[in-house]
Amino acid sequence: MCAKSGWTRAPVAVSQVCSAWRKAAAFPGVWSHLFLDLRSGNSTGKVEFWLSKVQHAPLHITLDIPLESPSLEEVLGLLIPRSKQWQTLIVKSVDSTTMNYVLRRCSFPLPDLRQLNVITEMEGSQGDPVNMTSLQDAPRLSRLLIEQPNLPQSLRKRQNSPTLFRDR
Repeated sequence: MCAKSGWTRAPVAVSQVCSAWRKAAAFPGVWSHLFLDLRSGNSTGKVEFWLSKVQHAPLHITLDIPLESPSLEEVLGLLIPRSKQWQTLIVKSVDSTTMNYVLRRCSFPLPDLRQLNVITEMEGSQGDPVNMTSLQDAPRLSRLLIEQPNLPQSLRKRQNSPTLFRDR
């Protein structure tokens, strides 16, 4: 419950309480929520550690990507082979250029992806909006949230739609 609520170190912290909690923390589902701020050090080490613990449990991934992120490619290289486990993907990026790069890298089948949140703070250097065309094969996707400045009129919030588009 703690990991699901966003306390990123919950599985590590509870595994240190006592032997019973350590045993409970060995359950792969406890490690299902991966919150990764690429501003912090050793992002790839954290991903490797988390993926070793989650095994084949569903993954709920949150990536917070700064403007300069030298570890982004390596982190994606670790996460992409586990794409069949993704159920939630939340990507927060400073600009749409970085966001579009991440989305292009995710142009493969995502059979269990149910929720995708794409959040950018500003347009990219080319002024491009977020491009969702690379995500073609996500049959269970039922919730899509796009937040970006200057969202095109054709994508603004629609009533009675399972997807939600938000202009900031």
